Formats: sequence, structure tokens, C-alpha cells
Amino acid sequence: MDAVVSSQLNFGDILFLHVRGEKRELEIQKTDKIIGLTISDNGTGKCFVKKIRPGSAADLARPAVAEGMHIERINDVDMVGKRHYDVALFLRELPIGSTVKLRLICPFENGLTKINPRQEGISSPKIGDNGAMTIRFKANGSAVVQQVAEPNKEKEGEVPAEIVAAINKLFEEYIGCSDEELSRSVCEVAAMSNTPVEMVTKLRETELASFSFPDELVFDLYGLYSDIKSGRGIPVKQ
Repeated sequence: MDAVVSSQLNFGDILFLHVRGEKRELEIQKTDKIIGLTISDNGTGKCFVKKIRPGSAADLARPAVAEGMHIERINDVDMVGKRHYDVALFLRELPIGSTVKLRLICPFENGLTKINPRQEGISSPKIGDNGAMTIRFKANGSAVVQQVAEPNKEKEGEVPAEIVAAINKLFEEYIGCSDEELSRSVCEVAAMSNTPVEMVTKLRETELASFSFPDELVFDLYGLYSDIKSGRGIPVKQ
């Protein structure tokens, strides 16, 4: 406060706040197994709309629902404090043909959202080998800043990026959530398993047991992992 009064604020003195936007309620008719929302979370108990699948029920509800909105309640059930996987699975388990009531919170918009993208030709200092950094939300809720691995440059013992991408895409298609760290962890369990039944057992013995993956999904995950690993599957492009 002394710095505020004396007009001597430094960058490290500034406190950045997330300003809560307006609440919005809408109803969507569920016409398929998934409603069309890909959900992410911030690791502190708030889930957000990450992507909307074109042609889905959620896509038809635009602009009432849009990327970046916080999902506060579904059918009067509080979603605050849940992980993105829990919210996606909750939506998937709702019966087809039912009406889904969503309470969303729109992100607050200010002048910064109107700034044009950086023009090509303007360079910035590189970070690490390829200059690419990303924020990754781990399955345990923590978030870390990591360098994006260059294609075909995985470290020894790591799961190839194309397999992680394929598993991640299956998660998104099956339940409507994507989490690269979660997908990588699942791949590591698949690598230690000789059969899908064994993978089901091993998942229950790890921290991933809290996700309660349906056996149907685990069998699909194992099959996809095995196909790509043996060269029978088609890797997902990065």
C-alpha cells in the first residue's frame, strides 16, 4: 500500500485479479452421448469450456455458450470443486433426449481482449531449445510451465508424443475432456500392461483410480495404444 500511495509501484507489486463476469443460464437438449463441450479446469476447482465441437448440441446453442465460460452448475448440481473429468463424465451420463440446464459465468471482457494479435516478423526472445512454452494442468490438480517438446525428440523412456495425442483425442471424443498429463500417465500404465484386463487392474492400483475409468473406455485406450505402438494405428498429427 505504501507503494500505491507514493506512486512507486514495481512490476512485482502488482496484483492481477480475475474479474468475475455475468451469470447465464440456458437449457440444451442432449441429442448424443456427448453434448459437444470439451472441458478443462484451472486446478483450483473451476471448470471451463475449452472447445465446442462443430455441429453438436452445444454448438447449436451459440452464442449463449462459448469458449472460456466457467461451468458453475449443471441441472442444479454444483460443479465448483470438481475436476474437468468429473464434469465431463457427469454430462456424458445424462440420458440422451434429456434437457440439460447449465449455469455459466461469462468471462469479464476489458480493453486487453480487443488487442490485435502480434504481427508476423516481430520476434521475441527464445526460451529453451525451441522457444515454445505451455502451461500444463496435471491430473493431481497442479499446474506447471513446461517447454513444448519438439516433434520426434522425446527423451529416452518417454511415451511418444503421437501416442499421447491419440489417447488425448480419445478422451475428448469419449467424455469431452482433454488433459495431456492425464493421457501420458494412462499411456505409461498401458505400457506396463499385457492385456486390457491387466490395464484395468493396474489403473486401480495407481493414483488414477480416483478417475474411475469405465472398463469400456480402458479397453479402447489399451487397444488404441497397442495399435499405434505396433504401427497398426494412425497417429494423431500434432
